[in-house]
Amino acid sequence: MDEIVITSGWRATLQDLVARRRDSWPLLLLIGAVALFAIVLGGRDAPAQVAPPATEEAGPSLSSTAGNGASGTLLVHVAGAVRKPDLYEFPEGARVADAIETAGGPLPRADVDELNLAAPLSDGTKVLVLKLGEHPSPGATSSSVETSPVPVNAADQAQLETLPGIGPITAQAILEYRERVRRFDSLEQLLDVDGIGPATLDDIRSYLTL
Repeated sequence: MDEIVITSGWRATLQDLVARRRDSWPLLLLIGAVALFAIVLGGRDAPAQVAPPATEEAGPSLSSTAGNGASGTLLVHVAGAVRKPDLYEFPEGARVADAIETAGGPLPRADVDELNLAAPLSDGTKVLVLKLGEHPSPGATSSSVETSPVPVNAADQAQLETLPGIGPITAQAILEYRERVRRFDSLEQLLDVDGIGPATLDDIRSYLTL
């Protein structure tokens, strides 16, 4: 076996290197301790993350909206000769025709001609669709939706258009005539309005008031 001989010069250099490493160990230990302390301290200061409580979203139901009287919503009972008689909600401005359509449409022998399909719905009313030849039972109000009469001396065009057989042109003619004469003294005065004859007046008379 060959023998390694370290000269005195190499021996001095090696001893010096070992001594330097021994001197650096305390410094390395100090740096490591400081780093460990910083990690522990940072973990204590970090705020705990708490998940927010789960919430359950639920859409409005018919019973809830009916109970609180939500603004802009009409609650109407659609009954009689329709496919799905029930209690329904409608937006403001809905008509009797909308109520019948929402209830599945009329049955084959429904007498929808007895109804004013253009009449606006009112909250808390009942739309009763009768069958052909059927008469309201005792205590029933009418086969049509309960609505207030249209005041011919104060109605606007939209109100006049709810009258059976009255379209935008005739409604505008009524307003122009009323502006000329200032007010109607009788419903027969409507015969002087273009587009209104005796038959039309008979159809709308029961829906009007002065």
